[in-house]
Amino acid sequence: MKMYIPTDGIPVEFKEEVTLENLQKAVGGYIEVVPVVQYGGRVVGQLIVNEEGLLHNLDMNFAASICVQKSIVGNAVLLTDNDLMT
Repeated sequence: MKMYIPTDGIPVEFKEEVTLENLQKAVGGYIEVVPVVQYGGRVVGQLIVNEEGLLHNLDMNFAASICVQKSIVGNAVLLTDNDLMT
């Protein structure tokens, strides 16, 4: 399941095709991939965020931060193993 996680709202399904262009559009710039790690060290997905979010003083994204147990700023897209780009 692909989810768009905005900083100012409720996560919704990300209905776009998973392409670099669509991901950059969703997060507002160059992307950075943050692994979503399950207890035990298994990577279960990827969180796509704006690579320069801190430089641009983007708002804190509390929902995305919970997914990866670290501070995330800006809009994000959550991809599970089944959604990953090839």
